[in-house]
Amino acid sequence: MIIMIMNKRFKLYQQVVLSKDLPRENLQKGDVATIVEIIEKENKTGFCLEFFDNEGSTLKVIVVDESFVNEIKHHSLLITEKLKRDEMRHFMHKFVLGGRRKVPDTFLISG
Repeated sequence: MIIMIMNKRFKLYQQVVLSKDLPRENLQKGDVATIVEIIEKENKTGFCLEFFDNEGSTLKVIVVDESFVNEIKHHSLLITEKLKRDEMRHFMHKFVLGGRRKVPDTFLISG
């Protein structure tokens, strides 16, 4: 017998954000994950979430209750990890400015 699990709000392989800190897992509210499994048990929904680094390698896989997951809003600015100043300067120089000019020590990101 095959049981199909249908969750109207979340879908398999959907990217989501954590709605709460998980200090034991070293994860923070706002961290981005991908739903790799939807678990339905006793009228409760849970998710197996996979977290990736900036290069696409798996950092960790955890199972959480639905209350720990939020949809990504289209207008959200997502920062998946805190970058050191040098890493951010390198990112800005390489990708944002195309290597054309010096990146200032401080800059403002507004939304």
